[in-house]
Amino acid sequence: MLISIRENIKWHSPHNRYYIVDEIRKTEYETNSLGLQIFKIINRNEQVSIDDISNEIHSKFPNLDLKNIHNDVQDFVEDMLNEKLLVVSNPSLTSLLKTLLSCGEIRFFHILLVLIADFLITEKIDKFFMYSNLIYYNFIFLIVSFAAAHTVNHYLDYEEDLISGKQNKNPIIRNNFNRKVGVYFSLFMTTLVLFLAFLSGLETLFIIIFGAILAFLYSGSKIIKLKKFYISEYIAILIGYTVTFLAAIRIVTPISLKSIIQSIFLSSFFFKWIRVKDLAYAKSKLKYQTLFDVFPKEKALQIIIILYFTPEILAFIMTPFRVLPPVSLGFIFISTFFFIFNFLKNGPNSIYDSIISESIQKITYLQLIYLIFSLFIQFLF
Repeated sequence: MLISIRENIKWHSPHNRYYIVDEIRKTEYETNSLGLQIFKIINRNEQVSIDDISNEIHSKFPNLDLKNIHNDVQDFVEDMLNEKLLVVSNPSLTSLLKTLLSCGEIRFFHILLVLIADFLITEKIDKFFMYSNLIYYNFIFLIVSFAAAHTVNHYLDYEEDLISGKQNKNPIIRNNFNRKVGVYFSLFMTTLVLFLAFLSGLETLFIIIFGAILAFLYSGSKIIKLKKFYISEYIAILIGYTVTFLAAIRIVTPISLKSIIQSIFLSSFFFKWIRVKDLAYAKSKLKYQTLFDVFPKEKALQIIIILYFTPEILAFIMTPFRVLPPVSLGFIFISTFFFIFNFLKNGPNSIYDSIISESIQKITYLQLIYLIFSLFIQFLF
């Protein structure tokens, strides 16, 4: 929601006091009052969001709690809207669609995982042509499911992202919308996923409903918030994505032990991104029990390195189940070589630097591309 001062309202500042005057009444504010600070920010920016106002006031008065400032600003703005001193600038349809798409946060990483899932399901080209329509549907279902999960998570994290200073990470806040818009986005995406699941059968629908409940317990529950403690957070992430992949596999073929193992393997790739979330929440005002809060930094990084190698470890352990063709196991050597090379070149400390660097993401992408290539070769022959 963007706020601006209504037309025909003028500013006066005689004798170190500020007035907002329209044709009906005069409203007076003390020089250092919250109301004055808010009006000065709005007047300077012409159009501004409640979150931007809160952040600017907090930068001037860092000793005040950001959440309290945000609530006070929201109450004040609502009063001024009722008195017609402020007006809301309605968002354009383009802005709404842009925010909805950015809430989904479908990245190249997700598309690669979905392609790997489809190759694992079909295995051979003749099976692909047999189930081609279901494979296309499965691809759309997975993409929409990931987008819905991210959108709901952004809505549920709205207040926490304000408190922890992660406004730029939350598309709803970043694009100047209030939390109510997040409700509409979340309801739309959740309904869409449930509808697609319903079309696929009751079994798929029940799996997705379980995943939705887990997502609520992960971020939205006031009583149980799984993301607050690192162990419950990692378990919830693994189970949540596993049931999503299982629901997608169920669209094409019945669930089996092999498909469950494949889903766990694919879900474990999300552990390669867990360090980003932990670093963002570490030592924040939210008082989450992340790895970096519970353990010394060096110990936390050691655990994150183990988590990073979870897909490699699982692929090796699950070799007897033939989850992956032998040639696909080559993805293990890509990350292993990267860490060994860094160790030999820069010493042991380089391993800790590598796990939190941007270059490690490129290694993960390279692994996923290799998996797709190797599965495609098996797919053809």
